Amino acid sequence: MKNVSVDTYEKLQSDTIKLVRFPLIVGVVMLHVAFERAVIGGETFIDAANFPFYDYYKFFVDKVLAFRIPLYFFISGYLFFNRADHFTKSDYIKKLKRRKDTLLIPYLSWIVITIAVLSVQQLFMGDFSSGANKPIVEWGWYHVYAAFWAGPVLGPLWFVRDLLVLMVLSPALYFLIKRFKIAPVIVFAIVWLLYAPSDIPGISYAGLTFFGLGAYFSITKRNFVKTFAPYSWQIYGLFALLAAGMFLLRGTAIEPYYQRALIPVGSICLVLICSHLLYKKVCKASDTLANASFFIYVYHQLPTAVLIKLAVKFVPMQSSWMLVAMHLLCTTVVVGVGLVGYLLIRRYSPLLLKLLSGGR
Repeated sequence: MKNVSVDTYEKLQSDTIKLVRFPLIVGVVMLHVAFERAVIGGETFIDAANFPFYDYYKFFVDKVLAFRIPLYFFISGYLFFNRADHFTKSDYIKKLKRRKDTLLIPYLSWIVITIAVLSVQQLFMGDFSSGANKPIVEWGWYHVYAAFWAGPVLGPLWFVRDLLVLMVLSPALYFLIKRFKIAPVIVFAIVWLLYAPSDIPGISYAGLTFFGLGAYFSITKRNFVKTFAPYSWQIYGLFALLAAGMFLLRGTAIEPYYQRALIPVGSICLVLICSHLLYKKVCKASDTLANASFFIYVYHQLPTAVLIKLAVKFVPMQSSWMLVAMHLLCTTVVVGVGLVGYLLIRRYSPLLLKLLSGGR
């Protein structure tokens, strides 16, 4: 992208943020459509090791494309500090009040819904559950705490939980970046890359690193599309080499550390691909798909869990190609149903949309 004006880059960055959200959520659904992890009554039906091509395909989806949520943290960090030149106390309070509606209320709403759904499942479809979870009617205080925080009971909500914590701590992050520029983010990244201690519920080291990096670009008013665009082909080539290395290092002690180094490169690649498609007018950023992404992300776990159990129980999957085809089909069904459900709720029940998706 040569001879691009500053205004064009700003518009391109804004549209890239909008466009990239939907493929990231599709990637999350692809991660969780995992037939090899489907357990019914304590029994596993699919052993991926018996299907080599599917095994490698899932390794690529799960491990090589592991930048899905980190890139979302980056975007969230950038947007949170956007248009906050001095990040005053009033700015902070205003942003937290807005996130109460867009994140906290949906977080609590989905947990209550999930507990209700699981209660019904355990009561009427007990034979179709994994058998690994304690019945809800026998929960104590710790199980309630785990359901609302340490778990949480709806897995994808860990991202929302950690994002809320980062936003509460945002004044400290703003101070560090204003005072020391990129240095604090580098420290976060080193801890995450080389050490990565077990995350405390509410504190994700990957989240801190990428939210902090997004905050850095926003606070210093750097356009990240403009920053990386001149090196597009070098970054594409580096990602291809690192991705090949993932397969060579699979199963070794170094694999988790190597994967963390791959995540930022993959994140930049997706941003550059989306920005290039927008610049060449191959596609347009859709407000509908961008806004639906949160709903699809939060809703997808329950139908995905049911769908993969139905698939492994009733569909004869006896080859890698069948498994890959069913994986893509199930992903399409979960995303498609989620998108239709979002559109129906948006049209007929704005109040429900506010509870489930923060009014997006």
